Amino acid sequence: MARGGKRIGSGRKEGSINVPKLTAYFTQEEVRQFVEDLKERAKKSDRIAVFVGEHLFGKPAQQVGFDEQTIQLIFDNAFASVSTSNRS
Repeated sequence: MARGGKRIGSGRKEGSINVPKLTAYFTQEEVRQFVEDLKERAKKSDRIAVFVGEHLFGKPAQQVGFDEQTIQLIFDNAFASVSTSNRS
């Protein structure tokens, strides 16, 4: 069974400048054609338009609605970052 956590030596090496770029896989013309095709498809499909919009501008904030009921939110520190330098 897989175990989580840090694995020594895994991942991109610190200071590496060889970050993959789109231009390493596609020509400028292919990227331009893809964007044009995506724009045309977004005009015909609401799902594609939403997908493109969310990637360009981010997802909109979700509204939470309720009908005259009390909602109690309890936050614990289970997912808080552990930092001992700023504790009083």
